[in-house]
Amino acid sequence: MEINESHETLPQNYTLYIHGQFDPSPVEFNRLGDGGYLVFGGEVESVEFSLAGSFIDHNQAAITHEREVAHRSMDALAQECAQEWNNLLSRIEIDPIDERQAVTFYSCLYRALLFPRMLDEYDKHNARVHFSPFSGNVGNGPLCTDSGFWDVFRTVYPLLALVYPDILSDILEGWLTICRDTKWAPRWPTYRLRDCMIGTHFDAVVADAVCKGVTNWSVEEAFDYIWKDASTESDSGLYGRKGLRDYERLGYLPADRYPHSVASTLDFCYNDFCVLQVAKHLKQQSIVEKLLPRTQFYKNVFDSSVGFMRGRNTDGSWDPAFNERLWGGGYVEGGPWQWSFHVPHDPSGLADLFGGPKALCAKLDTMLSTDPDFLVGTYESEIHEMTEMAMAGFGQYAQSNQPVHAYLYLYALMGRPEKSRYWVQRVATELYGPDCFPGDEDNGEMASWYILSSLGLFPHCPGRAEYIQIKPLVKSAKIHIPNVENSILLENDHQYGDECIIQHEALTRSQSSCHRQC
Repeated sequence: MEINESHETLPQNYTLYIHGQFDPSPVEFNRLGDGGYLVFGGEVESVEFSLAGSFIDHNQAAITHEREVAHRSMDALAQECAQEWNNLLSRIEIDPIDERQAVTFYSCLYRALLFPRMLDEYDKHNARVHFSPFSGNVGNGPLCTDSGFWDVFRTVYPLLALVYPDILSDILEGWLTICRDTKWAPRWPTYRLRDCMIGTHFDAVVADAVCKGVTNWSVEEAFDYIWKDASTESDSGLYGRKGLRDYERLGYLPADRYPHSVASTLDFCYNDFCVLQVAKHLKQQSIVEKLLPRTQFYKNVFDSSVGFMRGRNTDGSWDPAFNERLWGGGYVEGGPWQWSFHVPHDPSGLADLFGGPKALCAKLDTMLSTDPDFLVGTYESEIHEMTEMAMAGFGQYAQSNQPVHAYLYLYALMGRPEKSRYWVQRVATELYGPDCFPGDEDNGEMASWYILSSLGLFPHCPGRAEYIQIKPLVKSAKIHIPNVENSILLENDHQYGDECIIQHEALTRSQSSCHRQC
């Protein structure tokens, strides 16, 4: 990841408080330098130590310890934790091809659910409270953290919207806490804001939830922040969009003024589409009309003479530093091959740029068959994403990093679903397994790609209430969704039709099988 370490400073009172208890209790403590050691009386064979933490104060740590840990054995806690995980993992039941696939699937589902993390606690009245490192204050309600939205908008949040909508609404309220504390939508929040990567992809997370019916949270308030992303230029890499005025004026970010100008232009177009989707939901027609032309700005950075998205200068000239294998410059963690198909909201318009559906499929064929050579460009030395692409054996297709994750599904949208399934199956079986993984997990994105692909349901454009559907890689799967009367049934041996798009509503409206909609 590209990270600028000029982070906001943490409040001085940001501390983790610990409350612990020994069984049996120690009889004395002997100091030794900065630490020390405990002495237990009698013939003690084992000592059990339980602890709980709080970001609020010692008293809250003690309350949490008494509620969650005290008077319970380690075995009891382990069983309780295992049951909680079983409840989450069992929302998807699969009939796997073999044991390897089963282990890989549920290992990936486990990874997909590790992030984001909730930092709120329950006080003595069982009310949710939190210490916010963004404001330095204790507040009410949930607090969420640890999600690189540039990574996870593509698969993690669509997976949550489909299978865990009840949990997603709570997560979104937790993100709103950060919005309120910082006055901006988060881009890359951990325990502080981070200047990392590009775009404002919280916009996509909000849009995807809203279009899929996850609206039992403060959507109107969230819209204020994502509209700010699209309408107010930021002078900080911690939030918002740098260069927004130039983007509006020129129809692209100029390469001679901004790094990653091509990738950022493509991201801004898609982010505008996502904000537009929420504006539609809220019937903000004037905003819809303002953003609609901007969703087409991606066309301004396509150079038909080279057949790729390419950097463009303020005067309209093309960036001369172009090579289809050159990383960096106008791109981020990739080059022309890894970024030129990133138009999830307008695949037909993308196809037109390349000369139509057949021509786009031919270009994808070339991507997958071209030698995985690269030039380090502005990175100056080889980064791990380059190495992983070269090792994978799929040409210039870099599954080890996020930008390409929807590209194999373009085949299906262009009328060739059999090609999507062929390549998806190869990537899933050759790059994933109990003892192998294609690249950085990045908060669950890589694992969520495998889960969705195994089910044969892929959200090509988060922010649209639809999925590309191909034959599942598992024999069959049942998805159990809260408040949906019957399970969603997906079967490998079902004869899928030529239409590869299935709507979210059709998939989840108490049908015993989505096949009725295919």
